[in-house]
Amino acid sequence: MLRSIFDSKTDTSILSTYVELALSLGTSWIEQNLSLFINHVLELAGNPRSSTSHVDSVYSRKCITFILRSVIGSRLGEKAQFAAAKELSAIITRYTTLQLILNNINSSPTSTNELNISTGSSSLNSNTNSMIQSYASSSTNTFESSSSNIEYTQHILICALYELSLLGQRVGTSISLLLQDSCQGLIDTLFLAILNPSHSVRLSAAWCLRSITTALPSLMIPMIDRCSEKIKTLAKQSTSYNTDAMSGFALTLQALLGAVYRCPLGIPSQRAKTIFEFADDLLRTATASTAGQQQSLIARVVLQRTHTVWHLLAACCALRQQVIKKIVPHLVLLWRNVFSRSQADFEQEKQREDSFTWTLSFNQCSGALCSMISFLNNCSIDVDHLITDDSLKLPTTMFCLRLYELLLLIPIKFYEHLYQLLTIIDA
Repeated sequence: MLRSIFDSKTDTSILSTYVELALSLGTSWIEQNLSLFINHVLELAGNPRSSTSHVDSVYSRKCITFILRSVIGSRLGEKAQFAAAKELSAIITRYTTLQLILNNINSSPTSTNELNISTGSSSLNSNTNSMIQSYASSSTNTFESSSSNIEYTQHILICALYELSLLGQRVGTSISLLLQDSCQGLIDTLFLAILNPSHSVRLSAAWCLRSITTALPSLMIPMIDRCSEKIKTLAKQSTSYNTDAMSGFALTLQALLGAVYRCPLGIPSQRAKTIFEFADDLLRTATASTAGQQQSLIARVVLQRTHTVWHLLAACCALRQQVIKKIVPHLVLLWRNVFSRSQADFEQEKQREDSFTWTLSFNQCSGALCSMISFLNNCSIDVDHLITDDSLKLPTTMFCLRLYELLLLIPIKFYEHLYQLLTIIDA
């Protein structure tokens, strides 16, 4: 899959060859050489020549995930799939830790000790900590020689995280054995991955945590609390590193809230209220903590926070009507404040000249529409009641009464061609 040499048809042929070769060698060979096979296939995704552009990168990742799914997901038994999950966890730990250390050394003053608490855990697992220390004690030249390939490791992480999330759903509660393995520390590894500078990696890690939590519903509330506490801490600061970290924890929290409906016992309604109140407060104070920062950083922080807020609200809507019914009036008010209420307001908004204001406005509107879509998708049973609220009955009835009184005073020949419209009004 070296895109600079072959075309897409050749890539597809190579992809099919990998799958057929693995199937021809048999499941026994795959199980005995599982580590070799997984590492080799994932290294294809990290090859610079397979990621010459964004489109090529996406296509290459699809090819890699297809190979892994066709072999590991379809041909191996549960025991072998569990071994594959352990191998993927080790690969994710290796690449995540290396990339995180490199980025902190190259672009952030964050120390290795600070890295241990950035995930919100009191202490990382011993294997991850030892790996961090070994990387941190390496020479600077080692980091500089590896930094040239740092952008390509994200493709390896995305493919590995995607396959691990599917395996987590497949093995179900057996994934708890992997979580209990002190040498793996899968949860801590994934919380390191959501700090990755790449948005795609953070999104993949969040989805992987969602899959594991769905398989083990007892983790739902602790994971939600962990993400909520960390977001509140990060919201008090406005650095480039914290912006990426806040995005990762927010994506994880959104993914977890979206999976609550799959847990038999759900979550306490107070959790949803607390998250909603935090999102509302963050929306009102999005620019409050950016004083004294560079203009470019202010724009990034504000846009990231507004994006986070609206998607958190959309995730709250996924908790269904029974949980969020008390916060619906406030949510509707937030929607109304985003859009122009009159033609005069619209004309005033058109006078904006700076690009950042327009970008923020479109970001707010798209976020509000996202939360509306989530609300209608998850609360459609009671949507008629919400739209035709009791407060609307009196004015609509009075309108119809006055309209009928007016029509009685006008000769019928002047509005008989409007019969269909009158029928709609009467309905």
